[in-house]
Amino acid sequence: MTTNTGSRVAVVVSTIMGKVLSILGYGIAILGLLIIITFVTDGDYADLHIFIIVLVIPGVILIILGARIKRRIRRFRTYVSIITGGMDSLDIIAVQTKRAPDFVVSDIQMMINKRYFSNAIIDFVNNRVIMLGRPTPTDMHVPPTPTNYQSVFKNATCSGCGANHIKEQGEVVTCEYCGSPIK
Repeated sequence: MTTNTGSRVAVVVSTIMGKVLSILGYGIAILGLLIIITFVTDGDYADLHIFIIVLVIPGVILIILGARIKRRIRRFRTYVSIITGGMDSLDIIAVQTKRAPDFVVSDIQMMINKRYFSNAIIDFVNNRVIMLGRPTPTDMHVPPTPTNYQSVFKNATCSGCGANHIKEQGEVVTCEYCGSPIK
């Protein structure tokens, strides 16, 4: 399987962008509020509307944008966890996340378009998420038992996206969702 770092990069960039927008927004909004408080305590009300328009409102907008990105990343990690748990049905994902099915479909499609998911498509006929190059949960089978040696399989969690994987102990595999190495 090839490593798809595009997904990991997209998630990391979005995570950083959400944090930066939030921090910048709080900084600008607090600066605006401090200036407004200074003007109000001095009894100067003439230019308050300018500081509200130039600092406070853009700061609040940046805070909201940052929070939206951070919520999207949390939903992505939840979707990955559900899908790797064997649930690829969009209806089941909607129930598990307590969201409307239409929201889940559009949200996952938007995440596919933003490259959060690597090699994923939505199968609208069967109403499920398909990870290309990975067996569907209904097609998965128990790993073969070794004949000449004792192999130990273990659960591993991807540090990039939180997906669960079954891998052979000591083996390094690549996450099929974000392309991160799993040790």
